[in-house]
Amino acid sequence: PDNVGVAGFVSSFPTGTILHHVQQDCRFYAAIDRASTYHTKSMLAVPITTRDSPCFGCIELLNSPDHFHARDLPLAATIASALAAWLLLADA
Repeated sequence: PDNVGVAGFVSSFPTGTILHHVQQDCRFYAAIDRASTYHTKSMLAVPITTRDSPCFGCIELLNSPDHFHARDLPLAATIASALAAWLLLADA
């Protein structure tokens, strides 16, 4: 569902977030891990949006081998914003 989990949170309150121990976060939707048999440990999530567009969803990066850092958020947000701009143009 689009309103649950970290993706739902990031999409509803368009802000990026980093979770180092995602399994301990109340927003984590463990059903996806169970269904896919993937084990999510850490996550960086940013909304796919621009300043003037609706939020199309979010990009989640999982299990960084070197840990996610606050300095990673602006780059991920730039990529997500470019994707949102492309989606707006593709829809026009």
